[in-house]
Amino acid sequence: METRVLRYFVEAARLGSISRAAESLHVTQPTMTRQLKALEQELGVRLYSRSSCSIRITDDGRRLLERAADILQLVERARAEFSRTRAVKNADLYLGCPESASMGRIFDAIAGLSARDLSVRCHITSGNAPAVLERLEDGRDEIALIFDESGSEKFSVEPLELYDAWGALLPADHPLAKHESMDLDTLATLPLIVSSQAWQQVFWSWYGNRMDSLNVAATFNLCYNAAHLVKSSSGVAVTIGGIVATGGDTGLAFVPLEGVRPEQLKLVLRRGRSLSPGCSIVVETIRQRFASGSGRGKTHEEPASGPGACDTGRAR
Repeated sequence: METRVLRYFVEAARLGSISRAAESLHVTQPTMTRQLKALEQELGVRLYSRSSCSIRITDDGRRLLERAADILQLVERARAEFSRTRAVKNADLYLGCPESASMGRIFDAIAGLSARDLSVRCHITSGNAPAVLERLEDGRDEIALIFDESGSEKFSVEPLELYDAWGALLPADHPLAKHESMDLDTLATLPLIVSSQAWQQVFWSWYGNRMDSLNVAATFNLCYNAAHLVKSSSGVAVTIGGIVATGGDTGLAFVPLEGVRPEQLKLVLRRGRSLSPGCSIVVETIRQRFASGSGRGKTHEEPASGPGACDTGRAR
């Protein structure tokens, strides 16, 4: 399977026409048609059906289209990486991470690289740990940041001195909204809006067999929409702090939980995979600023000043 032919297929699917794709890529239509037929024979599937003036992508074709887009992106990244001069001035950083207030500290450190004449363009994918690690494993991202522990031998995991505290997101007029903190027993009496992954992992460490007695009103994977459920008085969202705007006219309040260990952000790399020059500089910067024992970290408890989304499944 050649990348050139994948490019033919992607362009034909985008334009809905082999003739227009051939014109766009400056090849003859018979050549493109022959190459696409050979691709179908190689894969043993039908990728498209053809009418008099257009093509229609099949289900198998759509699956290939998704893979082809990832493959071509990786090829372009490799080409750009090796075409740069030895003195790195510009870098593209492909990063997977949770929604977390601590990420603000990470991005501040990256922005500070401009003082070293390195301009970093970030390509960020936010998600839970399994989704982030999948992208890291297959090469779509170069580095990942997660709260979760990863025991896989495929990854190296480095704890950072960056922490996010757990708490309850409440309607501003809730009786508990003015409290400085809340214990787990009080939380257990409330209708809860919980992260699906946090429910499977974090809540067990808090409640154990008592989980069956909890009133789960709703579940979510990112907190932005969960905040709207809170506003509608559907329940109390259990989340990490510093993500969703509270106070003022937001209609929301955040109350930290007592006796709950904050989540620690971790830098994750794929073992055995070389980093691009620019990414290597970014990783070293993160290590210098936030490596465990640096003393430069911080626990975020208070919500951020602007709206956002968060994934509370242990930073997943």
